[in-house]
Amino acid sequence: MKHMALLWWALTSIVMAQESLDPSVRSLRVLGLGMRGLAIAVDDRGIRVEFEGTTPQPVDYRMRIRHLDLNGRETDNVFINDPIRMSSLEAIPHRPAPSGVRTWRWKYTTTIPGPKGIEDLPYSGYYRAWIEEAETGRSVGVFDFVRAERDVSALMRVRQRRLPSAVAPYDRGISVSLTIPLDAPWSGEGSVQPLLIRSVDVVKNREWSRRTRVEVYDDDPHTWVDGAGPDRMTFVAAGFLAGNEYRQIDLSNLGDYPPGDTLRPRSGADVSRFFFPGRPDRNGLASYSESIGGSDEELVEFQFKWSGDENGDVPSIALVGEFSGWKVRPEWEMAYDRSTRRHFLRKPLRRGRYDYQYVLNGNDWVRLEGSDWATSNLYTAFIVYHDQRFGGYDRIIGVAQLESTGAQAGEETRETD
Repeated sequence: MKHMALLWWALTSIVMAQESLDPSVRSLRVLGLGMRGLAIAVDDRGIRVEFEGTTPQPVDYRMRIRHLDLNGRETDNVFINDPIRMSSLEAIPHRPAPSGVRTWRWKYTTTIPGPKGIEDLPYSGYYRAWIEEAETGRSVGVFDFVRAERDVSALMRVRQRRLPSAVAPYDRGISVSLTIPLDAPWSGEGSVQPLLIRSVDVVKNREWSRRTRVEVYDDDPHTWVDGAGPDRMTFVAAGFLAGNEYRQIDLSNLGDYPPGDTLRPRSGADVSRFFFPGRPDRNGLASYSESIGGSDEELVEFQFKWSGDENGDVPSIALVGEFSGWKVRPEWEMAYDRSTRRHFLRKPLRRGRYDYQYVLNGNDWVRLEGSDWATSNLYTAFIVYHDQRFGGYDRIIGVAQLESTGAQAGEETRETD
C-alpha cells in the first residue's frame, strides 16, 4: 500500500455546517452530550441543538435529517434515507426568553435522537439536518453531525514531527496515527470486512472544515497506511501543524462588558502572536450565558493591528471561531482602516465565552498566530467503512479521541474506549 492523500474537506468533501439561514434564527449551536462536546452521537449519548428566535410568536419548527456519503452527498438509498423516519413529527420545544432580554424572544432546544419521528439513528455515518418551518417547509437553519459506532477498539497516537523543508514555526508538525486491529472480533450493525475500510478522517479541535482524510492507494507524503498486514492497519495523518492556543474572550461578565454598548476586548486591539505562546484554551468550544440580564446578543467589535508594510498591499484577515463554524467565511472577513492600520469587524454575538483566532489571506492559520509544540489540542479520528448492504452506504464503525498535553517532547498514546 502506498502513501495516501491529504484531502482538505473545504475542497473535496463534506464540511460540517452549522449555519442560520434566516435572520429570525439566532446563535444556532450543536453540542455533543459526550466526546468533549463535538457533534457526535455515540453509545447512548446524542447531540443537543439550541437556537434563539426573534419572531413575535413561537414558530412550529421541525427537523429533517439525511444520511451522507463520504463526499458529502445524500446517500442515494431509500433504506438508509427513509423519509418516514427521517423527519420529526412534533414541534421543537421552546420557552420564552428570560425577563430583560432585548434581542430574542424564544429559546428552542431539542436532541438527536429524541423527537418523535427521529427516535433512533439505526445507521452510523455522517448526517446533515435542516430546521424547517412546518407550515411552509422553508429551511431556516442547517447543521451537520456524526453518528458513530464503537465496533473497533483502535489505538490512537499523537507524535511531534518536524516537517522537512519548512522554516520555524511552520516546521512544528503533529502526526496522528490510528492502528486498527483486523483479527479482533467485531460486532455492530453488520459483519465487517477489513478490506472495505475506506478511510480514517481526523479533525483537530472543532476545525471540521480542515479535516484530514487518510485513504489507501495514494501518493501524498503527509498521509499513508503504515505496516498493513493480516492483523492490523495503521492510518497516519502527518500534516497537522501544532498551532497556538486560541485567543479567548468572555462576554458573560456584565461588569467588564456592560449591556447596550458595542463590546470590545478589554485588552485592546489584538496583535500577532507568531513567536509567542497563548494561554490554555478550551479547544475551540464555546459556552453561552444563561444568567438573567446576561443572555442577550451584543454588538462586538474585534480589532487586529497590522504590523506589515504601511504602504504595501494589505492582506485579508478573517476571524474564525464557533460563531463561524471554525471556517473562513466571507461574512467574517475584517475591513481595514488605513488611518489606524487596523483591521476591524463588528458582529452580534450571544453573550458567552469564545475561543477565536485570525486567518491570513484565507488559508494561513499560522502567520498571525504562531505554532508551538507546547500547544494542547484535541484530535478525533473516525473510521469510515463502506457497507455493501442495502445497495451500499458509508458507516462510521469506530471513533477515537486523544488530547495532546502540550508536552515539549515525546509521544502520547491512548486506546479508544
